[in-house]
Amino acid sequence: MSIEAQMPACQWCLIIKYGDPFTNEEQRTGFGPFTTSKEAQEFREQYYCNEIVIAEIVPLNIVLPESATELDVDFIPENKGNVVNINTNKINPNKH
Repeated sequence: MSIEAQMPACQWCLIIKYGDPFTNEEQRTGFGPFTTSKEAQEFREQYYCNEIVIAEIVPLNIVLPESATELDVDFIPENKGNVVNINTNKINPNKH
């Protein structure tokens, strides 16, 4: 089952991370929203094809299945409550 089949009502965001060549600090920028993760992937391929970046495609406004618990979501330690990543590979949509 595809990730979009598990989360049909959400939109997607593309997060680009790259290193600043002068300070060696991580820089981030984001694009979206996209209606599908494939659309975000196509955008990434078009604009960041030969670039040295880390690209993450993450869901926005996700509706988690009832089977999801706090263990399925990663939070930023210093900003509790801000979702960083949804561990969709742990979520069993057939559980509820």
